[in-house]
Amino acid sequence: MRRTNPAIDIETRSNVYDLKKHWEALLDVVPNPNPFSSWEWLVAWWEHFGVDNIRVRPYFLIIREEKEVVGIVPLYFWQPHKSWSRSEFRVAGNYGWHGGGTEEPIFLVKPGKESLVAEAVFSYLHNGQHGEQWDLAKIAWQQQPTNLEEISFRFLGRLTQQEGRQIVALPDSWKSYRARLSKSMKSNLSYYPHRLEKAGHSFRVRFLDTPETIGEGIDHLIRLHRQRAKSRRGPRHIDHLGSARNTAFVSKRLAHLAQNNQACVALLEINGAVVAAQAYLRKGPELVFYYSGFETKWYDFSPLTILTAEIIKKAIKDGVTRLNFLTHPTPFRLRWNTTTETTIYIAYIVRSHPRAFVAHILEMMRQTFSRIVGRGPEAVPEA
Repeated sequence: MRRTNPAIDIETRSNVYDLKKHWEALLDVVPNPNPFSSWEWLVAWWEHFGVDNIRVRPYFLIIREEKEVVGIVPLYFWQPHKSWSRSEFRVAGNYGWHGGGTEEPIFLVKPGKESLVAEAVFSYLHNGQHGEQWDLAKIAWQQQPTNLEEISFRFLGRLTQQEGRQIVALPDSWKSYRARLSKSMKSNLSYYPHRLEKAGHSFRVRFLDTPETIGEGIDHLIRLHRQRAKSRRGPRHIDHLGSARNTAFVSKRLAHLAQNNQACVALLEINGAVVAAQAYLRKGPELVFYYSGFETKWYDFSPLTILTAEIIKKAIKDGVTRLNFLTHPTPFRLRWNTTTETTIYIAYIVRSHPRAFVAHILEMMRQTFSRIVGRGPEAVPEA
């Protein structure tokens, strides 16, 4: 047990299974939890991306205030192949592993304690209490601690800020929701299906949401996601399913969630062939859009616009009251009348190794250039 200030205790553990009791207790008080924040998702993420990887070492922090658990932050040390960096310190989740099957950093904080937990974690790292040598810490913080910027400037590094979850509060009918959209978007919803029909194409949408059927949907999803990522048309798309590890994780997670009616892959068929796929997750009243893909030869017919509209229509009928398009206000997401719910802060903390500092500066320059030319990760229109 180590102490950062008289009011806060930080306990460290190395076994993810030891966290279950505290994790589930915190999850009960978190507003609008999605599948990414569940205990099952954390364990599955760690089993796929950490436990059998010799370059990864776990470091789980349990933060207590007056003996009450107010935060759990699963961290890990990662040893990259690159010679300039001996070790990196990261948060579990998408920002902890490129394309790691999760769109948000994985941690839990009791509402109202965001700043307290953030300060405890950053001070813990800054003071070197973990006893490990690392060169670069990349700590993503989805919740919104008010003083995180102040905290970050205690370090040699950089804090970036990105708009977080893109949320839609759904009314009780498709007609009411459609009326909220912009004039151009309403026009698109009619134009693309009509264009397909005018060109002599027939189409339909299938929803595969049972353990027996979702496997077919997953196969199409992987194929179409990879195909879209290779396309040079439109904004850049990242191939999140480019490795066997990522593919295995997503396939297993979707199949498992389908057993509890929490996952679906929607398919758009044109002339009897599957040309687009959109996976989504469901937890309570919230629907979370996950990975997608489409055949690029149908790009001019905007297949994901057609498919997304049908998903939303079904969601409203099924009682969904909240859509989660995940992070970044990309043009595709904004067209569905999303609002930003949270802000993501990513602190790049550099120390110890001069070559790590130089590499960090070069990486920041590359990201800045990518944003300027519109080819960076924030240009990705769909997850």
